[in-house]
Amino acid sequence: MNDYYVFIKDRLIECHRVLKAKAVFLHCDKYASHYLRMALDEVFGMENFQSEIVWSYKRWSNSKSGLLNNHQTIYFYSKTRNFKFNRIYTSYSETTNVDQILQERVRDEK
Repeated sequence: MNDYYVFIKDRLIECHRVLKAKAVFLHCDKYASHYLRMALDEVFGMENFQSEIVWSYKRWSNSKSGLLNNHQTIYFYSKTRNFKFNRIYTSYSETTNVDQILQERVRDEK
């Protein structure tokens, strides 16, 4: 794992140097995500960690030996505090209950 850490950190340093983009997303799985987060903190700075996306998916198992891996992580770092994030809007999926999202909500004692 130490060799992998050095390998990834060297590439992150080069990405930080040459990328014109002011932000980067790094997708990883359970095996090295904690090492990647440390490398990103070292290269981009802890203060430039913006967020993480936990990509969760369903897996069913009757395993008695422990929990199954059912997510992957995407880290979002910026090069500086001055970055632009462009939102992309798409239509709701066919399974989304749009009526429930758009309904008027009222607060009461309950």
